Amino acid sequence: MLFDDSDVSGEANIRTSTLHQSWHHIIHNADNIMKLMFLFAFAAVLLSQQLVFATPFANTSKEFYLRTVVTQGPEKFNNLYPTSWHTGAGLSVPALRNYKSGSTKSYFNGTRLNADLGTEFPWGWIPEYWAYAAWSGVDINAGIGQEGFALDHGSVTYGVNNSWVACDWVYGVPQLFWFVSWYNTPLPCSCAKVKLIAEFI
Repeated sequence: MLFDDSDVSGEANIRTSTLHQSWHHIIHNADNIMKLMFLFAFAAVLLSQQLVFATPFANTSKEFYLRTVVTQGPEKFNNLYPTSWHTGAGLSVPALRNYKSGSTKSYFNGTRLNADLGTEFPWGWIPEYWAYAAWSGVDINAGIGQEGFALDHGSVTYGVNNSWVACDWVYGVPQLFWFVSWYNTPLPCSCAKVKLIAEFI
């Protein structure tokens, strides 16, 4: 019986074709899976935004500017106005500038403090929590913000805290932080403890 190598070649071609089809099928399925994952992630983002902005928000006070009054530390942090400083999409921090015109207007939404940045959706003040820290960051982000703000004798407070901290910081301008009242860590010389006075418009 003679050995016919055409049979081997044909079988190899069939196997190669089958393997190629299998890989094509796997790649096609992986591509579809990636597309589905992207769609699910995008839908989750849209849903979260809908949940945030579906929450009622309203201006329950007159608008006002905020002005710093130094209670401890360098006087250079006196009479500065918090201004939204862009740090990312929907994200900002309160930088402190020495002019009122152009600084950020704020208002109360219940016990939330919102910033009027001229958009159809709210921007909320959000004090961060840094564990075991004497002071923590403050954000002004898209959304309704955090509860716990109040107006006490013309001064804006958060929680049991009646003080804020102004520091020379990483953006090259002074930045506002909130003071955690149960810690007594001394402030560095580049910072001052301040109050935030509401100047109603």
